[in-house]
Amino acid sequence: MERAAGGRSHGRRGIALQHDAFTAALALVWRDRPPAEALEFANAAGAAAATVFGAQPSMPGPDTVRAMMQRKHREG
Repeated sequence: MERAAGGRSHGRRGIALQHDAFTAALALVWRDRPPAEALEFANAAGAAAATVFGAQPSMPGPDTVRAMMQRKHREG
Protein backbone atom coordinates (compact mmCIF):
# COMPACT_ATOMS: atom_id res chain seq x y z
CA MET A 1 0.00 0.00 0.00
CA GLU A 2 1.38 3.40 -0.99
CA ARG A 3 1.64 6.20 1.57
CA ALA A 4 1.40 9.91 0.92
CA ALA A 5 3.30 12.51 2.89
CA GLY A 6 2.01 12.43 6.44
CA GLY A 7 1.38 8.68 6.29
CA ARG A 8 -2.05 8.78 4.67
CA SER A 9 -2.80 5.79 2.49
CA HIS A 10 -3.42 6.01 -1.25
CA GLY A 11 -4.29 2.32 -1.58
CA ARG A 12 -4.82 0.97 -5.08
CA ARG A 13 -6.00 4.32 -6.40
CA GLY A 14 -2.62 5.77 -5.47
CA ILE A 15 -0.92 3.33 -7.80
CA ALA A 16 -3.29 4.41 -10.58
CA LEU A 17 -2.48 8.07 -9.84
CA GLN A 18 1.22 7.37 -10.15
CA HIS A 19 0.60 5.60 -13.45
CA ASP A 20 -1.58 8.48 -14.70
CA ALA A 21 1.12 11.02 -13.82
CA PHE A 22 3.84 8.88 -15.43
CA THR A 23 1.83 8.42 -18.64
CA ALA A 24 0.83 12.07 -18.91
CA ALA A 25 4.39 13.27 -18.35
CA LEU A 26 5.78 10.78 -20.86
CA ALA A 27 3.26 11.88 -23.49
CA LEU A 28 4.14 15.51 -22.79
CA VAL A 29 7.90 15.19 -23.37
CA TRP A 30 8.32 12.12 -25.61
CA ARG A 31 8.77 14.00 -28.90
CA ASP A 32 11.02 16.73 -27.52
CA ARG A 33 13.53 14.76 -25.46
CA PRO A 34 15.74 11.70 -25.89
CA PRO A 35 13.97 8.53 -24.69
CA ALA A 36 16.09 8.12 -21.53
CA GLU A 37 15.47 11.74 -20.51
CA ALA A 38 11.74 11.45 -21.26
CA LEU A 39 11.49 8.31 -19.13
CA GLU A 40 13.40 9.96 -16.29
CA PHE A 41 10.99 12.92 -16.40
CA ALA A 42 7.96 10.60 -16.43
CA ASN A 43 9.37 8.55 -13.55
CA ALA A 44 9.87 11.71 -11.50
CA ALA A 45 6.26 12.71 -12.23
CA GLY A 46 5.02 9.35 -10.93
CA ALA A 47 7.19 9.67 -7.83
CA ALA A 48 5.95 13.22 -7.19
CA ALA A 49 2.33 12.04 -7.50
CA ALA A 50 2.96 9.55 -4.70
CA THR A 51 3.86 12.33 -2.27
CA VAL A 52 0.48 14.12 -2.28
CA PHE A 53 -2.89 12.78 -1.13
CA GLY A 54 -5.87 13.12 -3.49
CA ALA A 55 -6.44 12.69 -7.20
CA GLN A 56 -6.24 16.21 -8.58
CA PRO A 57 -3.81 17.68 -6.03
CA SER A 58 -1.37 14.82 -6.59
CA MET A 59 -0.90 15.47 -10.32
CA PRO A 60 2.45 17.29 -10.36
CA GLY A 61 3.24 20.27 -12.53
CA PRO A 62 6.49 20.63 -14.47
CA ASP A 63 8.20 22.60 -11.70
CA THR A 64 7.43 19.87 -9.15
CA VAL A 65 8.78 17.20 -11.50
CA ARG A 66 11.97 19.17 -12.15
CA ALA A 67 12.46 19.64 -8.40
CA MET A 68 11.99 15.88 -7.87
CA MET A 69 14.60 15.17 -10.56
CA GLN A 70 17.07 17.64 -9.04
CA ARG A 71 16.59 16.08 -5.60
CA LYS A 72 17.24 12.61 -7.07
CA HIS A 73 20.46 13.78 -8.74
CA ARG A 74 21.67 15.47 -5.53
CA GLU A 75 20.99 12.33 -3.48
CA GLY A 76 22.72 10.15 -6.04
